[in-house]
Amino acid sequence: MTHLIRLLALFLPLWLALPVAAQQLPAPAPILLTDDSGTFWQHITPAAQALVEPICCLSPTEAAASTEWSAQATETLHPDRLRPAGNAAAIWVRFSVRNTLDRHGRWLIDTRTSRFRGVSIWQTTQGAPQPLLSLDLSSPFTARPVPHRHVMTDLTLAPGETTTILMRLDPLQSAPIDLRIAAFDPVWASESSKFLWSGIFYGSMLGVIVFVLMSMPLIGRAISFAFAGLMLSGLLWSLAESGALHQLGLVDNQFTALRLAYVFLHLTYAGGLTLLLLMFRLDRWTTPVRANLAFQAATALLCLLLPRLTTIDLLSQTAFAASLATFILTSLHAIRSRQGGGWPILTGALLIASVSLTLRIAFDNTPPGMEAHEVNRSLLSIFAMAFGFALIGRVAEIRKARDRAIRAELAASTEKLRLSRELRDRERAYDRFRRDAKRRQTHYATLGHDLVQPLAALRTAVSRDGALDDTRRDHLRQAIDYLQSVASGLRDTVPDSDPDPVPDSGDRHAAHLPAPDADGHEVLPAATVLDNVHAMFEDEVTAKGLTFRYTRSDTPIKGDPVLLIRSLSNLIVNALRHTDSGELHLFARATPDGTTAIGLTDTGSGMSPGDAARYLEPGQKGPDSPGQGLGLTSVARAAESMNATLTVDTAPGKGTTITLTFPPARRHT
Repeated sequence: MTHLIRLLALFLPLWLALPVAAQQLPAPAPILLTDDSGTFWQHITPAAQALVEPICCLSPTEAAASTEWSAQATETLHPDRLRPAGNAAAIWVRFSVRNTLDRHGRWLIDTRTSRFRGVSIWQTTQGAPQPLLSLDLSSPFTARPVPHRHVMTDLTLAPGETTTILMRLDPLQSAPIDLRIAAFDPVWASESSKFLWSGIFYGSMLGVIVFVLMSMPLIGRAISFAFAGLMLSGLLWSLAESGALHQLGLVDNQFTALRLAYVFLHLTYAGGLTLLLLMFRLDRWTTPVRANLAFQAATALLCLLLPRLTTIDLLSQTAFAASLATFILTSLHAIRSRQGGGWPILTGALLIASVSLTLRIAFDNTPPGMEAHEVNRSLLSIFAMAFGFALIGRVAEIRKARDRAIRAELAASTEKLRLSRELRDRERAYDRFRRDAKRRQTHYATLGHDLVQPLAALRTAVSRDGALDDTRRDHLRQAIDYLQSVASGLRDTVPDSDPDPVPDSGDRHAAHLPAPDADGHEVLPAATVLDNVHAMFEDEVTAKGLTFRYTRSDTPIKGDPVLLIRSLSNLIVNALRHTDSGELHLFARATPDGTTAIGLTDTGSGMSPGDAARYLEPGQKGPDSPGQGLGLTSVARAAESMNATLTVDTAPGKGTTITLTFPPARRHT
């Protein structure tokens, strides 16, 4: 027991001294500056000490005298590891540097970031701290001593001089801070190289926008504008996120510039979702994609209104995850339904998801040697390329479908021409036999007329001949009566009638000719024509962002199918030129009076009744029409040739409905 008391008495002073020793952290070893030219920079954090400001706001002298400094072993400063959760206090950093050159040297203290609520830097050599830099949210870019998007300041040291640097950092975000001290000249050499690559990046993106807008007639107006909007919002996001908006003087407040970066980011997501709706037939996925699109728009608005950056960042991460999930699921649907463009979207979304997850887990979002905006710019390039390749694939698929439809129409037209030629040959044979029948009718009627008078005279002679007995006279009268009935039958044959005699064996093909319709048209179900027209234009109408409704009917009509296909194609092409939103409705329906109505309704710009009547005349067209003014004219002529009635129901700004009404027709039996 006595020995235990002696041991406690021996070690008690040491235990009491331990807390004091822990509070008195020695000054950090200086960073040796051996060069101020060439490729030279050093991480500050491994040789620095950090302090979380307990109250706002400490002076440099009070901070230097604090006993709460802690050493940092990492290459970057992690605010979240220093401060308790939810604490947004400022962080103090101190470190020492020594000029080992035999001459004056010039270096840059670089914070490697562009946005702070506040950042101040002091230099302490022998006396009181001397300010080198003091900036806050409201400081314009011109207030920075070094005109650079990174917050940095000059440091000039005499030969062999050692100095202590104090920094007070109040970051806007909790991302790691890579503090560096760098030689002056290499910084600008490095920036020149980055400026070149940035110019190539932004120039390429702008070139893609111009190319897409120039390809609008091929791609479609809606998809072209959506893709251009996606690229433009992505460019603005990259500029705002890198601090370029503040550097260019477009936005003075750094907090506003960061909000705008979030806004443009969610507008970029919204542009991608809009392209999904325009490029693919999403079916049951249409409503979820539209809901996500509304969520992105609402998030962009909230980024301008919410006061806390932590809330904005959490909301942004949620929107990012929702967008990636939507891209992956809808691209899988497009692949399953064999729509072109699904594979690039899926590949790009999976690549972005894997890269983002890897960076977050392995490097806390930013790999060594790269800045956050450089990583984000790479992800934006992947995003843009994925949609670019998807757009190319989708357009190629639409063109292939149209080519197939044109080839099918050409084959149908060729077959129709062959049948028309065969029908003409049979019509000629029919007309020939009909003319022969009329000649025979005329001949028989003349012969009957010529026999009537001689037979009457013969009857009179037989009646007056006294040499004939009664029996012989009765026999002769009966023979004459028979001949008179034959002559009367021949004489009553009307040459102007329209007989349909069975021809002799001189033309064995014409002997089996059915009686054709008077106008030469055939009776067929309306759906036979409209199904083909709907298949021909469905992808093109959908690619423009319009809804293509189709009301199907098997009601029989009598007309020319090729002529009807061309007429409906002209109507759809005209509707596509003048309809930017809404729908096209292709329909066929039976009316209560037995007629059949076929036509097209659009939600386009419409026209006045006077213009509608004028456009039915050859060569009349609108000022913006690229055609020859023959579209509606050809439809009107086709309707007339098929005994159909053409009606145009239109009004400016309310769309147009064009209907062809066919008289009742019966199917062939």
